[in-house]
Amino acid sequence: MYKAYLKVNDDRNTPINGWKDILQFIDKKEKIWLPFYNDGSCKTKLNNLGYNNVVHINKDFFTYDISNAICIDNPPFSKKEDILKKLYDGRRKFALLLPLDTMERKYMKNYLNKFQLIIPNVRYNFMKTKNQPPFKCCWFCWNLQKELGTIDKIIWL
Repeated sequence: MYKAYLKVNDDRNTPINGWKDILQFIDKKEKIWLPFYNDGSCKTKLNNLGYNNVVHINKDFFTYDISNAICIDNPPFSKKEDILKKLYDGRRKFALLLPLDTMERKYMKNYLNKFQLIIPNVRYNFMKTKNQPPFKCCWFCWNLQKELGTIDKIIWL
């Protein structure tokens, strides 16, 4: 549904170690919204990890919202500014897997309040793609201090 505005290599599956890195902070009872459908496999991955309250619909992210859930996903990088704006404007708790250099973007100053960064100790190898990105990705979290158990701005794994 949302594939119409994607660029080439903009839709990559998060590896299982990426999911484990962020989900270690999220209670298994929490409702999780995975809005970026890709091939539809991530709901099954989360279910296999014990997360059963997961919403994952093949629908355009910009046309709907699951307001009572934490948004956790790997969005299309070419739309990250618009995605961050929608989530932030909706005062949504979120964790997005984005390139580390996203921190350098001018628009990121809008999200500094209640913003945290989870930096994994490895570079993720994205699933089902021959060309791995030449940059490190990390979890950009907003308003998740309670879930993360800290107010630290940077969390190293």
